[in-house]
Amino acid sequence: MKRKTITATKLSRFMRDNKLTALDIVREASVSRQHLLRIRKGDADPSIMVAMRIRDACGRLLFRMVSIDDLFDSSDPQGQRVRERART
Repeated sequence: MKRKTITATKLSRFMRDNKLTALDIVREASVSRQHLLRIRKGDADPSIMVAMRIRDACGRLLFRMVSIDDLFDSSDPQGQRVRERART
């Protein structure tokens, strides 16, 4: 049985590198666990409001400024779509 290889999104790498759990972010950002999981896997794109809530939650949890660029890579299709929404 083959396993599907999951490429970690920038958000997943950021969470891992900063030792943030999904539960911490879910509670602080007021998003569902399922929606955060889909965003982390790259299966869903966050609206600009959800992206900002995740960014703000990470900043509060880490006690420092976090930018959208820290969470969503501009070269990644997911990050490009988030930026397009932010411009409109």
